[in-house]
Amino acid sequence: MTPSAAYRQVIAQSPEQYPIFHQPWWLDIACDGSHRWQGLVTHQLHKGIPAIMPLPLLPMKRILPAIRKPLLTPYGGPWWAGIAQIASQEQFHLADQLWPDLVAQLPPVFYLHQTFRPELSQALPFHQVGYRLLSRYTFRLASDTLHFNRNNQRLLKKARHLSITTSDDPDLLWKMLADTFAEKRQPMPIPQKLMQQLFFAAHERGQSILRVCRHESGTALAAIWILWDQQAVYLLSNAVTAEGRSLGAYPFLVADLVANPPVPHLPIDLCGTMLPEVARMNVGLGADSHLCVEIEKGWRVFS
Repeated sequence: MTPSAAYRQVIAQSPEQYPIFHQPWWLDIACDGSHRWQGLVTHQLHKGIPAIMPLPLLPMKRILPAIRKPLLTPYGGPWWAGIAQIASQEQFHLADQLWPDLVAQLPPVFYLHQTFRPELSQALPFHQVGYRLLSRYTFRLASDTLHFNRNNQRLLKKARHLSITTSDDPDLLWKMLADTFAEKRQPMPIPQKLMQQLFFAAHERGQSILRVCRHESGTALAAIWILWDQQAVYLLSNAVTAEGRSLGAYPFLVADLVANPPVPHLPIDLCGTMLPEVARMNVGLGADSHLCVEIEKGWRVFS
């Protein structure tokens, strides 16, 4: 059995224990085919369970082999079913036991870069063999609790006459995003087909929805793409029109998500970038910052 077949088999035994971004069906689409990623499985076990690690093989400059994050896939790296529920000391021993097995299986590539989930803080075995340890932030909201700053509270009051509907049309979000990038004279970085395929694949599995904030006239002012698994709810992407920004459409959508999450009692991950203005916006919405470990090896070449 190939490592990738073993990876699929491990997840198939209890798919709910593995994050959505580690699922084979997600990676098949995000990487543009099952041949564009590999799945590693440890030979060693912890409490009878192996660790896994997906490897998106996305060439840079079309010829240089690289392992890096696919579009719309904020997290990768190793995972062990139940790791979010164990204490920090046990996580250290688990990583000390299983991560070297994964490291030994990593293929030689020109460049590797992976972002671990915020629940996973142990990466010492990668560092010990030459991988650089980096860090980035994500921001998470607690469900059922709203902690907006004064400006967002003001915008929320301003948005009371707006309405929120659900949609199964990802093109609505994509076109709104494309208009935003066009206004900035920047190319749209996300292919429309990719967003469609990922949205519908998750939607068919009951793990994806679009929420849209509309004007009284019915005009869409903002939209958010929500995904979820048993670990978290993810606000993966959002777009707001100029009118929507002035009317508080995005804070209105976030407040609705906090009050009415698709799965209760899970953290809401805003999947934010490291841009300072995005970080300030997320904190203004009441989100807490969470550090994510990253590993890197080789030299980055922009594609």
